[in-house]
Amino acid sequence: MVLPFRPVNAFRLSHATRRLSLAYAVGLVLWLAAFRYWGERSPWLILPLFAPLWLWGLPLLGLIPAAIAWHRRSLALLLPCLLFFLLGPYGWHWHGGAGRPEEEGASRITVMTYNTGENNGTPLEPFFDREKPDLLLLQDVRGRRYRFADPFRKGYFHAARGEFTILSRWPIRSATPIRLSGATTLAAVRFEIDHPAHPFAVYNIHFPTPRPDVIELFTGSQPVRQRLARYQAAHAKRLALYGLFVEQLADDPLPHLLVGDFNAPSWGYLHSLFSRRFDDAFSRTGNGFGFTFPGWDPWLPTFFGPWLRLDFIFSAPPWHPVACKVEPQRATQHQAVVATLEWRPEP
Repeated sequence: MVLPFRPVNAFRLSHATRRLSLAYAVGLVLWLAAFRYWGERSPWLILPLFAPLWLWGLPLLGLIPAAIAWHRRSLALLLPCLLFFLLGPYGWHWHGGAGRPEEEGASRITVMTYNTGENNGTPLEPFFDREKPDLLLLQDVRGRRYRFADPFRKGYFHAARGEFTILSRWPIRSATPIRLSGATTLAAVRFEIDHPAHPFAVYNIHFPTPRPDVIELFTGSQPVRQRLARYQAAHAKRLALYGLFVEQLADDPLPHLLVGDFNAPSWGYLHSLFSRRFDDAFSRTGNGFGFTFPGWDPWLPTFFGPWLRLDFIFSAPPWHPVACKVEPQRATQHQAVVATLEWRPEP
């Protein structure tokens, strides 16, 4: 028996391609707007927020060829979506060379941050020796990693509180733990730096990750209703910590920097709490994607390398970022970030 040949209905394919392209473009805009303006305020957006952003671009692999074949006008919608992933505010950054020339009367410092957790035994020394930072801020320095800073201490002042460690070219006046209401662990430590020209404060930050709560939600032994309630309560508590911390910053009498692992993706709502008031050094001056997590992780598939920016260096005038980079990929959970900041005297 010979089946009758049915030619492809070009009109239907063209119509379907147009509708799918429009739905994708509108859906992408709404989805990313939800990330930025609602984001972590919804406990149900946590998983997609921490997923690789390129996953949302995968439909383009089918839609663009379909548009070329059957409805080329749809490319006017699809190509801007493609450029968004490559060059948009959540994609590739490009700011030229190593930064602007130093202004007369200004002074510069170099700040490096690194979360030492799950470092897979790989050394930070090559990147540290190459960049020679004035300040090195470390998070998650505890347990077997409590001596992590020792190889770097020569020529630096040193202080540690809990999991937080700092090495500074200048004396450290004080180290004040930041205890936020409802938190079981320190969220940050405020280090006051005795710079000879202009003393300042730097907050070494490590906000809690939502990972344990998400894992418990899907693998816990309690009934589903109880797990959901516990997850929502933990999420609300974590969200409140960020708000309390931002409020507390308003009382700081010194110019200050915010440095560390924020556990808040750069395209989410929590990042915007800080970026509205401070300069994100990489967004302002970095080149590339700037992804810092996960370079290597025993619990997560890393696909093609880091896909999130979780580690940040924030500054506010009179500190201005002039350069920022992420270390070359290393088999460690977090990649280190280094930024050059310039103190510009107020006019």
